[in-house]
Amino acid sequence: MRTPYSPAAISVGAALLLIVPLLAYLQYVWLGQLSTQERERMQSNLRSTAWVFAMEFNREMTGLLKAVGAKPERRGEQALSEVALRLQDWKARTPHPRIVRDCSLADSPGAEHATPIRIDDTSTVLFFNNGDGFAVPLRDDPQRSVIVHLDLAFVRDSLLPEYMRTFFSATSESEFEIAIFDRERKLFFSSTKDVPPDILDKADAVASFLAFPPIPLSMVGTGRMPPPPQHDDRRMRPESNIRDGNPLQRFGPDRGNSPPKRKEVAFFELRARHQRGSLEAAVNHIRLRNLGISFGVLLLLGASVVFLLISSHKAHQLAQQQLEFVAGISHELRTPLAVLKSAGENLADGVIHDPGRAQQYGEVIKNEVERLGEMINQALDYGGIQSGKRTYDLHPLDIAAVLEEVLYAVRHKTADDIAIDTYIPPDLPQVLGDTSALQSAFENLLTNALKYSGETKWVGLEAEATAQNGRRYINIIVRDKGIGIPSSDVDDIFEPFHRARNAMDAQIPGSGLGLSITKHIVEGHGGTITATSSMEIGTVFTVRIPTHDQNGTTT
Repeated sequence: MRTPYSPAAISVGAALLLIVPLLAYLQYVWLGQLSTQERERMQSNLRSTAWVFAMEFNREMTGLLKAVGAKPERRGEQALSEVALRLQDWKARTPHPRIVRDCSLADSPGAEHATPIRIDDTSTVLFFNNGDGFAVPLRDDPQRSVIVHLDLAFVRDSLLPEYMRTFFSATSESEFEIAIFDRERKLFFSSTKDVPPDILDKADAVASFLAFPPIPLSMVGTGRMPPPPQHDDRRMRPESNIRDGNPLQRFGPDRGNSPPKRKEVAFFELRARHQRGSLEAAVNHIRLRNLGISFGVLLLLGASVVFLLISSHKAHQLAQQQLEFVAGISHELRTPLAVLKSAGENLADGVIHDPGRAQQYGEVIKNEVERLGEMINQALDYGGIQSGKRTYDLHPLDIAAVLEEVLYAVRHKTADDIAIDTYIPPDLPQVLGDTSALQSAFENLLTNALKYSGETKWVGLEAEATAQNGRRYINIIVRDKGIGIPSSDVDDIFEPFHRARNAMDAQIPGSGLGLSITKHIVEGHGGTITATSSMEIGTVFTVRIPTHDQNGTTT
């Protein structure tokens, strides 16, 4: 009979059902807020890093233009020597002299190829739109310029990777895809081998690269950099105020004009994006992982509490069964001991003189001793099973012979008015088993069948060879037509100390250990035992044991 859960256990279970979902909801909200803050922090750091990355390169190029871009004082060919001396002095001061490849004297580029960059109030250089150099116009001949060629291969292959290592940590560099595009949206540099095609439209950070301010460079300081601008994901557009023709004809000092107000001139654009597609996707991935871990911990906590409740309930049930076992076995021990004491006193006092009566007393004493021996053996067997010390000496044996021995022992103990019908084929295959253990198991099944047979006094025993899934078995079936087992107890009859309620109500003696020991023996031989029962109709126990071939292997 199953013991109902205590009110305390029910209260704990109900509280658990309320607390765990509440904790799950609070963790979900908290992780959502934490993820939002983390995304904002990561985006702010990425944008600041990208901006500093670009600004450091811009400052390098601004320093080059300020050092070289002033209009030469000399004229003609001597202007080239003057600019070359300026370059030599700049290279001695800069950590990256290889940015400039060389310089030469050539025609000034047109507006379709270059953009004017003001150095001071009197000097303007023409920066090539493809970013590979700039022209310093001559003082006496604006149509001619000293062309300073930049080494873009060095910038792409050496300088930018160095900046990557300097400004991006190893973790950030591996997490983010960084690409630099020119004004025609062609890829100039990439930190990864495969550049995602949509990085031009979807980026976590954008910064102008190789950019110059709208004010003269002479007004740009070299001290502390201004704060990074707000994120602007707009695409670069060439300056709309550049027209065909020589830019000096429109902006040169000889014309007495000054450049119109315009925005920052950027020849390249840096775009950074997380490898998962966006920072939001990366943070959501981390959030889902954290949610999985958190919910897993909560489920583990809830499962642990449920397991503790079930274990506590099982322990309570076991303790109650053990108490019933102690009470039952105490009664079982008291009865034979009382009989033995009474018979012994009568014999010792000389009350019995008739040899026939003395023989009857001897039979009574023998039966009670055997009954005591059975209870003691069951208790010892159960103790061996619980301690894990019960082992079986398996060897090939004839199951039919084992069953015959069991029938002989059972018939010897029972009255003559009980019928035991048997069907045991003589050609049954051998099994791998322990003779004494199997005899104990089948004897217990037959004894139980006789004990609970009620008024019918009939028991059936049969054996048959069967096959299933390519394996052969022997089924041993024990039937009775007794009082049966309630359906609520059928699933628990193999549990230690468990006794069906109708057997206890009928005061049929027993310890509740026999079927538990029998199941352990059968499973120790690789077999199974099942039971079906109907009240007042009877019970059927079926034991299935695998057969053993002539080579000594289980089939």
